Amino acid sequence: MSTASTPTASTPAASTPAATPAVPASATSTPNPPSKLPGGLPKAGLPPVLTPYAFAFFMAGIMAFIMCWIIVSANSGIDAGLPRRVFSAYAIAMPAAFVSVLIVRPVALRLTSLVIRRAG
Repeated sequence: MSTASTPTASTPAASTPAATPAVPASATSTPNPPSKLPGGLPKAGLPPVLTPYAFAFFMAGIMAFIMCWIIVSANSGIDAGLPRRVFSAYAIAMPAAFVSVLIVRPVALRLTSLVIRRAG
């Protein structure tokens, strides 16, 4: 019996210049596998086609909350009932702000493109 090792299917030959590294089957089966969280759970998220709506939701939510807080504070003063009054106003303002951002966003993008100088 010979003690010299010969390359087998499980060990690539080190002397062969054309040897390619083995690629796991999972890497070639899906071109863009979903991201995984540290616990191995899939990363949740909306599809990219919903980007304008996600942007409008967050922009409207943040701006409506800030404006409600400022306006309610200015009109009725700062006291123990302020948070209740702010959230009551926010319940009305948020849907209106969301629809407004959806309508105004294309106009704002167009106006921005008119005032920004293009490179080159």
